[in-house]
Formats: sequence, C-alpha cells, structure tokens
Amino acid sequence: MGGSIYNFGLQFGEKHASIDREEWYRRAAEAGDPEAMRYLGDVLGSKGDRSGQEAWYRKSAEAGDAKAAAKLKALLESEKT
Repeated sequence: MGGSIYNFGLQFGEKHASIDREEWYRRAAEAGDPEAMRYLGDVLGSKGDRSGQEAWYRKSAEAGDAKAAAKLKALLESEKT
C-alpha cells in the first residue's frame, strides 16, 4: 500500500504545488514507505524544518534506506560545524 500511495504522490506532486506533494509524501511515509520518508525529509528541509528533516531521515534510515542514512549523516555533520 505504501508504495502505491508514494507513487501517486510523486505523480501528483509533479502537477501541483509542493504543499500537496508534502501531504502525499507524509501519507506514504506514515504508511511505512522508506523512500517517501526520505522525500518528506527533503521537503521539510527545503522549508527550513531541520528537526522534521532529521526525524524523517532517521526513520527512513532505520527502515533500511541507505540514501536516507547518508543524508542523515551529512545533516548531523553539518550541524557540528
């Protein structure tokens, strides 16, 4: 289920504003889709929500998303400097 919601959000997001895309990524992320979790982290980070970004990257990484793990590492390292 999560993957299909994620795919719909991806297609929907291409046609509509980022607010709509965020909503669909959130739905898919909350349904357990690791890739949607990572993309939601990206969206939140672009809006300046670093704590939300970190939380979703962490959840995605814990679900096995290697790209999210790399993004989380980079985010945490950037906060140290």
